Amino acid sequence: MSADKKLPQALSHDMWQPLIETANFPRVIHTSVEQRLQRLEDENAIRDLLVKYCYAYDSGNLDEVMTTFSEDCVLVNPRATFVGEAAIRINYAHLISTRRYSFHHVSNATIRLNEQSDEATVTSYWSDKHVGKSGSIDGSDGTYIDRVKKITGDWQIAERRITANIFYVMTPYPDPWPPLPTPTRQEGTRDWFGTTYVR
Repeated sequence: MSADKKLPQALSHDMWQPLIETANFPRVIHTSVEQRLQRLEDENAIRDLLVKYCYAYDSGNLDEVMTTFSEDCVLVNPRATFVGEAAIRINYAHLISTRRYSFHHVSNATIRLNEQSDEATVTSYWSDKHVGKSGSIDGSDGTYIDRVKKITGDWQIAERRITANIFYVMTPYPDPWPPLPTPTRQEGTRDWFGTTYVR
């Protein structure tokens, strides 16, 4: 049986079933060492894609965010569905404009490649801390379900479903820090990064 005919789909109206299906879906077993090494390289490249998206989005680099999506990508998030490069760019430009920066952490990534190693279904959890324009801090947690494709040698997200399941509000640490030991130099990361740095 062909594995690519049965890969779990990225876009689904069921909350947990696509994650369970992906975790249960057997890896394609290749016989040659070269094919097995290629699978490992592809899986690592897909994990790098997930991380690249987080770094680009968290830093507010819209152009870099867009390199992680295919031109005809379908993005479904809790607010709506966005199809194609222009619509997805507008979505992320809006989100980036609402905050100073954020920190996304991706975990539990499960990757299942098709037989040709040019498409995969990827499921993962994400956790986010978000620093607003005023310095307020909130967080959320949810899932990504992605269909990724290798396009001219690079992996890109062709479909992404984002759920946001838990929301919480935090505040900057209210108590003063105790006196620091005498440093070698007074310069710290606040001097490097300026006003965007929030304690």
